[in-house]
Amino acid sequence: MPPVFNQEALGGFVATDDFIHYSSAPRLNSSNPPSINTSGSVNSTKSNCNSTCSRGSKRPRQRALERKMAPDPRGQEESGPVGSIIAGHRISLNVHYDNDEELVKTTGDVTPVEEMVANTGALPRDTPDSSTSTQPLLPDTLLTVNSNQQDGKITHVDMVILDETEVERESEKSSVPSFSEALPDTPETSSARSATPEAPLEYSTSSPKMFKSPIKKTEYLNGPDQIIPADCIKTWKPNGVTKLKLGEQGPSAHPPVSVPTLLKKAAEKYPNTHALCVKRNGEWKNTTYREYYDQVRIMAKAFIKLGLDLYHGVCILGFNSPEWFIADLAAVFAGGFAAGIYTTNTPEACEHCALNCEAQIWVVEDQKQLEKVLKIKGRLPSLKIIIQYTGKPTVDGVLSWESAMALGKQQSDNELDSRLRRMAVNQACTLIYTSGTTGPPKGVMLSHDNLTWTAHANCVNADFNPGKEIFLSFLPLSHVAAQMADLYIPMYAGGTCYFALPDALKGSLGQTLKEVRPTRFLGVPRVWEKIYEKMMEVGRKTTGIKKSIATWAKAIGLEANMRKQRQDFSKPFGYSVANAIVFKKIKAVLGLDRCTLYLSGAAPIAPEILRYFHSLDIPLTEIYGMSESTGPHTIGMEKAFKVGSAGLTIPGCYTKIDKPDEEGNGEVCMGGRHVSMGYLRMEEKTNEAIDGEGWLHTGDIGRVDSDGFLFITGRIKELIITAGGENIAPVLIEDNLKAELPCISNAMLIGDRRKFLSVLLTLKTNMNLDTGEPLDTLSAACMDWCRSVGSSAKTIQEVLAGPDANIMRAIQDGIDRANKLAPSNAQRIQKWTIIPRDFSVPGGELGPTMKLKRPVVVQKYCETIERFYEA
Repeated sequence: MPPVFNQEALGGFVATDDFIHYSSAPRLNSSNPPSINTSGSVNSTKSNCNSTCSRGSKRPRQRALERKMAPDPRGQEESGPVGSIIAGHRISLNVHYDNDEELVKTTGDVTPVEEMVANTGALPRDTPDSSTSTQPLLPDTLLTVNSNQQDGKITHVDMVILDETEVERESEKSSVPSFSEALPDTPETSSARSATPEAPLEYSTSSPKMFKSPIKKTEYLNGPDQIIPADCIKTWKPNGVTKLKLGEQGPSAHPPVSVPTLLKKAAEKYPNTHALCVKRNGEWKNTTYREYYDQVRIMAKAFIKLGLDLYHGVCILGFNSPEWFIADLAAVFAGGFAAGIYTTNTPEACEHCALNCEAQIWVVEDQKQLEKVLKIKGRLPSLKIIIQYTGKPTVDGVLSWESAMALGKQQSDNELDSRLRRMAVNQACTLIYTSGTTGPPKGVMLSHDNLTWTAHANCVNADFNPGKEIFLSFLPLSHVAAQMADLYIPMYAGGTCYFALPDALKGSLGQTLKEVRPTRFLGVPRVWEKIYEKMMEVGRKTTGIKKSIATWAKAIGLEANMRKQRQDFSKPFGYSVANAIVFKKIKAVLGLDRCTLYLSGAAPIAPEILRYFHSLDIPLTEIYGMSESTGPHTIGMEKAFKVGSAGLTIPGCYTKIDKPDEEGNGEVCMGGRHVSMGYLRMEEKTNEAIDGEGWLHTGDIGRVDSDGFLFITGRIKELIITAGGENIAPVLIEDNLKAELPCISNAMLIGDRRKFLSVLLTLKTNMNLDTGEPLDTLSAACMDWCRSVGSSAKTIQEVLAGPDANIMRAIQDGIDRANKLAPSNAQRIQKWTIIPRDFSVPGGELGPTMKLKRPVVVQKYCETIERFYEA
């Protein structure tokens, strides 16, 4: 049974026999659409279009277009660059009739309030709302219809957005394909459409013929914000285009815009605002938005001169820096694919990515990363040049960053501008390579619209302050979460992005946080765990009255945040005192004193870690998404969260729970404009991930509660099916075990096609800061736990040598407590062992985002596993 989109209200929740569907989008109201009448005004009541819309009727001499529109949620004065893309420009409307004739373009100015796409109403993007005001899109006189035209019916209206400098040349340009032509059968509308087309001016969720057979040209020259008509909703081809998943109203109806335009508008609105700040030789070096934009164009011209062809990759291998950002965007401007590569990748993994995207240019940070590329250079047939962005290259044929910039400055703008004119928002521009936890990395194709719409949706949802936000970049930029949080959202919001030092995750992050004091902060669970461990260590050394005050304050902080979870925003008695003498000081020490949004993402975080930060009045919440959804799909906010939940679906995005069981658990599916185009050159994998209706099948198992909060309970590919046929999601059991035993670093459940469950455990140990390799010495937190159970062990070897009876007994007790939480005997752990070395990225057990590579662990410790099940 196909999905039904009948959301009753904002945050609607619908259950059918086949799935549970949750969406944050408001209900589509087909009973009260806008329509155009012969007097040139818009009717807000239901219209049959009378004779003006019927086939064969006389066309009136004049039609004026007037639309209902909602103002930017942040107001006109503070709307971000995307909200002002159309405003302040002149636009040209091309009215198309079913007799294939086209009127002379009409042009007019658009004011900031009138930020809507011109459209005939065949599939209106907005339905009337009594809370919104009516504003004319253009003066009536600018939409006068030529009376000499033949009789006919309006099929669609194209809108061309023109810069003031281009108005004189507007007649020389081809018209932009209409947004209506590119409207797909999306999760919002597909299942509601009937097979028989309706009259184009009459509101309907059916699909007119023009959407099924869009007009196509051999060349499109109105980029970069144009839409090329497409028949498909997914692709794996480098030059492929897909239908835009434009909605009829609300966030998903936001006008599409390209990455080059997003940066250009940021440079125009915030020319002197610091966009990028990096510490070099002990001093912060700043780049303004105007300089940022100019440098991206210069490097784009250099890439073109160096041989970058359309639809070929620019691989970037290095730590976060302004050069990383500039190289990434320059690849997009030049019509190539920006492809970030994990710095932890082996040369072989780098080779796989380079071959997949036919990379012609590599941009590397230093000699260490350069050596990886040099080892595989002979196996990269598309490679043309390598650029090194820090230090002086010592290898012939490797270009320095400064030399590449100098080359770009020498080039004219002609070829770059030509490429920008051929660009479209529904083409791929960025590749995000998956971490490869279950197989070779896949190149996720993200379009301009994927990136810019997702940035817009998250800025509006989280109420970002234009031109005032401060961000800190330290997570790997090859990961979609970092790109969205550090590159695109700041660009949309006009924010300032500071770069941490390369050794941020080895110890310098804390000091940088104190200097930068970000207003929004996203960390992976391991970052929050390290802060937690340090705070706990300090707490253990606190005694007397200070400890008593801290304990009292934490109880108040936890109560205050648990009230928020219940939608009770009152403060407990004593909160003001606790805030003044404890919370404010802790936040200042951490560098989070002006932070208003604290997020954990990329992997699940333990509930006890969340509650600990809540007790410090740091309302840490989780954000959930994936590379294939351009990052965020659900988010927990301070005023809307539940501990253990991945949050609410972001407005404009859609969540479906496919084939739920009796408890409501099923596969989490995503729909919306943030869903990627597909996997580059991987047809089979693309079709597996994205179905025919545009739903992205995540492979995650989850449920949505009655309040709309998403809970992730496991992975389909990780699902354990015991010999007795019991289906078991391992993550919940593993998390329960780690909650009972704070000494445990990793726990991996075993039991697929086995008679019972067993588990591999690793203890928390110190790490070699240079190599990332785990050491034999136990961490301070682990040693404290050992002492609490009567053991003086300081290394894993000491624990296993005896083995240490106190530790073994304490671990068994913890497993017994976890087993009491199991809903059935089949879900109880019967055997366990401690692995003599913690899991790590260098060891291969963890991916770059610290996700457990279960197949690797099973293969690596197969003999240990088999001993569990010997007779």
